[in-house]
Order: sequence, then structure tokens, then C-alpha cells
Amino acid sequence: MTHRRLPGGAAPRAHRPRLPHWEEEGALYFITWVTANRLALPAAARDRVIQACRFFDRKRYRLWALVVVPDHVHAVIQPLPRGTDERVPYSLSSILHSLKSFSAHRVNEALERTGRVWQSRRYDRVIRNEADLREKLLYIVKNPVVAGLAETPGEYRWLYVMESSWVEL
Repeated sequence: MTHRRLPGGAAPRAHRPRLPHWEEEGALYFITWVTANRLALPAAARDRVIQACRFFDRKRYRLWALVVVPDHVHAVIQPLPRGTDERVPYSLSSILHSLKSFSAHRVNEALERTGRVWQSRRYDRVIRNEADLREKLLYIVKNPVVAGLAETPGEYRWLYVMESSWVEL
């Protein structure tokens, strides 16, 4: 493949576009993050990830639902107010930085290794209404079954739903 040269002989560099991450006060978010190089997390590592995500629940965000599959995580969270100022919630970027950093240390500890665990990027989407919330919660609950990791959602131990009364696991 040939590249057009820039003045001075330098080849152009491709850049991945960085999409904006929209944040709204009081919003719920559907978030996905993926392991680096699609690293498959064994059971002990997935245990650590779900524990890390649950650790920050009610401290920095309200965790509505979470599923940890071998190479990615889906969650629905709602950032909580930061400190005593009810108007300033934790930012999504600070929440994800804490989650990914804390869980990466725990995963590396479990696997007796060092190195990157998570890709630097994430996918996030503001949940717009109750129908959208229900769709995302059902997506999380069904994810291990659709992926062939469990026969039913209830038997998949790396699934958490804040209130399961709305759906039968």
C-alpha cells in the first residue's frame, strides 16, 4: 500500500476518531469496556472485576446492572453526587478510570501477571427513557445466555441486577 507523502517526506498518519462522550446530570448510562487484545478473563479474574465494580456502588455511582463476560463488561450506572455538593456528580470518565484501574490491579493480582487489562476506550450511551432502560437491562441479563456462557441468566455468577423483581432470572 502506498501513501501520499506530506511536504518534507513524512507519510500521513491515520487517527482514530474520538467520539464525544455526552454526560447529563442525573442520567443513567449503558457502558461497555473491553479487555486489551481481547484477553479472556478466567473465573478468578471475573470474580475480581465484579467485586471491583460492586465496591464503588453507592460510593461513586449507583450500579443498576452488570455482567462480566470473558472479554468485556456491560453495566448500567448512575453517577452519584461528588462530596457535599449535590449538583456536581462524579464524571463518567473519572468513574471509568477508577473502575478500570482498580479492577486491572485486582485482575493482574489474580492472574499473577502485569500489564494492561483493559482497552483505553469505552462505549457509553445515555439512557433516554424507561423503555431504553428496560432494553439495556434485558440486554445485560440475556448476554451470558446469548453468548453461550450459561443456560439461564440466574446460573451465571458474574451477573448483578440491582432489583431483579422486574425480570425472572
